[in-house]
Amino acid sequence: MSFNSGWDYSDTIRAPDAGQAIAAFYAGKYRHSPLAEWERRLANGEILRNGHAAGAADTIRAGDHLLWRRPPWNEGAFPEDLPIIYSDASIVAIDKPAGLSTMPDGGWMENSLVGWLRRRFGRDAPAPAHRLNRGTSGIVLCARTPAARAALARQFLEKTASAHSVGAAASPASAVSARPVCAVLQTAQARGLGREAPALAKTYLAATIPPPAGIPRHPFAITAPIGKVPHPILGHVFAASPAGKPALSECQIVSESGGFALWRVNLVTGRPHQIRIHLASIGAPLLGEPLFLPGGAPRLSALPGDCGYFLRALSISFTHPASGDRVTISVPPDAHFGIIPTGARTSCTSSIGYSSRCQWHSSSSPQSAPSATSTAWPTSSPPDASPAATSYA
Repeated sequence: MSFNSGWDYSDTIRAPDAGQAIAAFYAGKYRHSPLAEWERRLANGEILRNGHAAGAADTIRAGDHLLWRRPPWNEGAFPEDLPIIYSDASIVAIDKPAGLSTMPDGGWMENSLVGWLRRRFGRDAPAPAHRLNRGTSGIVLCARTPAARAALARQFLEKTASAHSVGAAASPASAVSARPVCAVLQTAQARGLGREAPALAKTYLAATIPPPAGIPRHPFAITAPIGKVPHPILGHVFAASPAGKPALSECQIVSESGGFALWRVNLVTGRPHQIRIHLASIGAPLLGEPLFLPGGAPRLSALPGDCGYFLRALSISFTHPASGDRVTISVPPDAHFGIIPTGARTSCTSSIGYSSRCQWHSSSSPQSAPSATSTAWPTSSPPDASPAATSYA
């Protein structure tokens, strides 16, 4: 059992929301809880209006400040230690287990990677430079200084910006039939895509259901746009959408068995849940995928933080923010892939080019890091998700 200290959620009322009862406002905006539950919280004195206990008969006005003081709740088990696979004066790389949120979010406001970093490093805790979804394991790169954080942020932004220009100029040579939001590029385009090697590159290992007939076995690219679509619980989630933003994933099937396929995926852009959405969009959702259906649409009863799928960030290459060296950090598949036969996993990692140990090397000073052991932590969601932002992959 791991109870947090509770959490405060604040809202400032806009003119379009004025005139509602407080409980109705919350039930309309945060649809994870029904009206009766918000009325109960109001009666318990958990909600303040402009610093004072709100009444059940109160109506809200534009400019009102509402505060929900959520009582402590059980966030579940929390890892006491996590593998630090590389550390220097500028950066720290963590091997995040599946089941642990990167940022405080939803039902996990203290038991997150950020929370662990604060407990481990204190006031000078590194800050994650990017996110992995709660159910995704693997490398999270963290910055130890403001200068390092700014330099890494520029690389992530430049990576997506350069991919946009390629996506706008590229003309898909072929498309997957009956899936209008998904395009598959020919081998030559998928390997080069008309661009130089990016300053920042991320490679993932994914396990999916058997892909449908017609999916290439050579390298190809998925360019399904990703955007917000309606969701009955959260209001919206990110999914495959013709009206969404450009997205680009370079993919290759590297091993197949009777009930699954293993993929190498290079993440070119960084949209929310991109790999999960892209593989689902071509009819090959991840094994255990709770949210995205074949075609890339969401399952309306599921939430983005639900776990159980098989996705791991295996490698990240970037320019070191202090030295300027080209650095690559990589890890092996973890225990989350334990149900997959060893031979298939070995074949996959051999095809991708990783050894069985965590590695770090730069363009000027090769160096190895100790091997790491990852643990999959409990993946059950709390009965009541809080009003918080969607996690990003």
